[in-house]
Amino acid sequence: MKRVPLFVWPAAILVVELALQLSPYTGVFLMMFGAPAWSTVLMNSTLVGLAIDAWRLTVPRWLAVVPAALYTAYFGAFAFSYVEYVILDSRIEQANAAAKIAYNPATQDILVDYGPEPPKHVPSIAKGLISHFNLQTAYELDPRRVPMSSRRRLVRKSQCDALKARPGEISGFHVDSVFIRNACIASTDESPSKPTVTLRPERDVEVESVFMQAVVNPIEVTDSTGASVRVSAGKAKVLNLLPSPIVGCTLISSKPAWTCFAYFERTWRSVVGNSSPHRDGRAEVVASLLGLSSRKIVNARSRRGMGSGEIEPSELPAS
Repeated sequence: MKRVPLFVWPAAILVVELALQLSPYTGVFLMMFGAPAWSTVLMNSTLVGLAIDAWRLTVPRWLAVVPAALYTAYFGAFAFSYVEYVILDSRIEQANAAAKIAYNPATQDILVDYGPEPPKHVPSIAKGLISHFNLQTAYELDPRRVPMSSRRRLVRKSQCDALKARPGEISGFHVDSVFIRNACIASTDESPSKPTVTLRPERDVEVESVFMQAVVNPIEVTDSTGASVRVSAGKAKVLNLLPSPIVGCTLISSKPAWTCFAYFERTWRSVVGNSSPHRDGRAEVVASLLGLSSRKIVNARSRRGMGSGEIEPSELPAS
């Protein structure tokens, strides 16, 4: 009895799975089980199976050219994608390194000015600076708030409960996924009392090529004399090392419509100054520019997968 080639089985399953996704009646059910992601396993299994079949002479040996050519083309695209990412990262790093601004916390306040039309999806940069760096106070000018001017400051835990009874906002915070037990951040309606170093976040800049997609987050920093520089953080989507084709259909509820798609999955990578591609890195590049040191965490402990710790006592306000 003639042996059935290995590649036939995953190829047959793939064809059936894709055909069932074309109809919204069966496609919705498959979508709940992550059917579009099955194509990664099934397509790679088909190509690897074809290579094994060619080696075992279950199919003509020349068919080994098919997986070899496809994988070679993909790994070439991955290399181009990674090189473009490295070039972007290096370019932004050099530009940030060339920027210089003098900052003295004893004589200057930090003011984050979001402008009349704040860029979308920009978190509180003042809170980000206080949370992750050795800074006790920062101010914000935000038209999304009433009143627009506010002061964020680090507060000892013993004072957090007392401040809850006053007008303002009290919030806990994390430092690199570690919840801080001995401090909180208070927000009150105050304006700067010293000359300011002003931070103005700008609209994100999208960088797109055939092999890479990136989002650059620029921010302008102006000192009290009016001199300004621009630094940037960001993130980039780079092709996965393992070919990860995603093919399927999904419901677009806003239209509504049943839409099919095909693409290679990519992974977000941090661009310089951004410790995580899943958060805005502008606070980090500003901290580097102004010479702020990272928060020191002590007495860290983990329980049931959740970490907590304390800020080094020397970094807490005196009262």
